[in-house]
Amino acid sequence: MRYLPLLALVACTSAPVAPFGTMTDIDALLAPSDALMDSSTETTFTGRYRVLHGASACNSNISGQGNPLVRTEGHPTVGVPIHVDWYMNPTAPFENRPAVLMIWFDESPPLNLTAFGYPGCLLWAPTKPGAIFTIAPKAGSMLTQEGGVVRLTWTPGPEWVGRKLFCQLAVSSPGANARGWLLSPGLEAWPGNQ
Repeated sequence: MRYLPLLALVACTSAPVAPFGTMTDIDALLAPSDALMDSSTETTFTGRYRVLHGASACNSNISGQGNPLVRTEGHPTVGVPIHVDWYMNPTAPFENRPAVLMIWFDESPPLNLTAFGYPGCLLWAPTKPGAIFTIAPKAGSMLTQEGGVVRLTWTPGPEWVGRKLFCQLAVSSPGANARGWLLSPGLEAWPGNQ
């Protein structure tokens, strides 16, 4: 049952349409909200990142084109801008290709997408409808793209203390596999208050 929504999504192969999730605006998605976890707790929590990867990376049919990579700086902390960079391929020069960032909020076991035309790729997001939000980079927003690098610049508010944010970059790569997309490792960001 877990695979039915995914099968419907991967059946659409007209790249560069986002392969997963519902397109949304990142500034609205990550905006401060009173509906999130109460941050008035007295406990202190040091934020952390965790890169989610499996035994293999997405396999590309194009020589020299590998998995997109993710790089973080420091610890995610409320009130402090965080910067996360995704690189289109593992070594410079970083190719400029269309990309989308998938964001979700519930931890999920990885789904191996080999049988769906993405050899070696793992999707770390839940596959239930409405669970994944897909964002295209755009100038002036929290998610931008300059050449072959996509950057998330976000300052988590106090409502994010102890709340997890998960993301994974999908890069349009026609010819790399049957679906024309490669996936980065997943990333878990868990903002802290120190």
